Amino acid sequence: MASNSTEVFPYPLAPNTSSHAEGITCFNLFLLTNNLSLLTQNETLGSLLNHLQNLFFLQPIKISINQYQTESHIYTNSDDSLLPNYILLLPEKFHKFYNTPIRTILKIPHIDPNTLLQPNFTPNPITYELPITTHLENEMQAQSLKIYSLNTNSLLENYKQLSLIDHITENQIDIFGISETHLNLKEAKFSTLSKNLTNYQKFWAPCRNRQGGVGIIIHN
Repeated sequence: MASNSTEVFPYPLAPNTSSHAEGITCFNLFLLTNNLSLLTQNETLGSLLNHLQNLFFLQPIKISINQYQTESHIYTNSDDSLLPNYILLLPEKFHKFYNTPIRTILKIPHIDPNTLLQPNFTPNPITYELPITTHLENEMQAQSLKIYSLNTNSLLENYKQLSLIDHITENQIDIFGISETHLNLKEAKFSTLSKNLTNYQKFWAPCRNRQGGVGIIIHN
């Protein structure tokens, strides 16, 4: 069976660990993969389970806890290998660890907006794959998710949206996180990006006074 080589980091992730990398918590990666609403950076096992219950999520989940019982982890796929020094937590034991933080950080690439969002940008793909072990013992080729994030510093310019469409489609990205869109909800929903990026679901949170604004784009 293929091994899980996902990079994991203690929480919180240093803000300047790498100019080409950002982090996402294990629970938000799980929520993104299942098209569920995201949570904050400070969650416990209990708060995550309550969130899933409120969303009527009934699929099996896989959770482990470290050997010191100080931190838990949720896996995107039930067949993922356990993290080092973690043990599987059975569902009937969940209630004993409701107050245990669940905050493992997974490292994902950060795209440099100074190169991507130029008017004449030609995409130069960054190869990053998040390995997921398969459920077949004799299948050695791991499935993968391609996950990217980008601070756009405004998506008001149409050429930036066209560059993103080209980059996402040509690199067959599965999940793309966008920050600092500077778009209100109406602008985001009717943007060039929303209308022309087919086969993707888009989720938007509006800006305030032309500051902030985020989006999550997930392949169908």
